[in-house]
Amino acid sequence: MTSSVKLLSECAKYLNSEGIYYKKSESNILACINGQFVMFEFGEDIVNRKLKASGGQKYRPRSLSKFINIIREVQSETICRK
Repeated sequence: MTSSVKLLSECAKYLNSEGIYYKKSESNILACINGQFVMFEFGEDIVNRKLKASGGQKYRPRSLSKFINIIREVQSETICRK
């Protein structure tokens, strides 16, 4: 198992534990965090025009702690907007 596959799996487990809805593929996770679409890439860079057009965000975390920090940041941003 490569390190990016292992990280993707750990991140999916974290999302499950937090009750955050997501879809996982071989190299990325698309999550809905407080109504906002957020893509996390763990493999090659993917250009997603639909994500950008809908106001979604894209990140490339390199560790579980960075992933968790991004989740918390997105959660606090969407709470402040309401």
